[in-house]
Amino acid sequence: MQCFAMGLQIPESFGGRYFFDKSLDWEEHAGTTLRFLHYPPQNGDPDTPLAGSHTDYGSITLLMQKDIPGLEVQAFRAQKNAPWVAAPVIPGTILVNIADHLQMWTNGLLRSTKHRVMYNPEQQNRSRYSIACFIHSNDTTKLDPIESPLFTKEMRTEGVEFEEARNMTAGEYLDWRLSQTYDYSKVPEE
Repeated sequence: MQCFAMGLQIPESFGGRYFFDKSLDWEEHAGTTLRFLHYPPQNGDPDTPLAGSHTDYGSITLLMQKDIPGLEVQAFRAQKNAPWVAAPVIPGTILVNIADHLQMWTNGLLRSTKHRVMYNPEQQNRSRYSIACFIHSNDTTKLDPIESPLFTKEMRTEGVEFEEARNMTAGEYLDWRLSQTYDYSKVPEE
């Protein structure tokens, strides 16, 4: 996150390279999650998604993949019907996805990575494994656009993809995204 802060040229008066440190304080409550993902062997159609297209709800996601590919990212997401590109599995690497918090902080200058997991023929007789660490900001962190010379005041007040989420905290945003993803009104009461 310090590299992002330096790349965004956040002024020293706003924390400079350490700007994001206060939002990622491990002592504070956050939605950060480590998830072990297992996709059983498939005998399916290559056009079958194993995980539908989505962006991640936090700041960044760190993804470690084993040997079977399947992750696809949407190129040029601002274009309608942008193509999907297979992300290769590179042994010994960690893939970093930009997530929604960075998109909101930069008012769309950095876009959260829209991605999905698709069936891969290599998975016909083998399981696919990956480990994802979803790094979320502390629940009380505001997701308002940050100060940077890379975008003007006008850019900071223009609409972004998540206009309804403007002025939310990270905790409020996580609750909102989960309610958008899962319709809890259909869950039967016990």
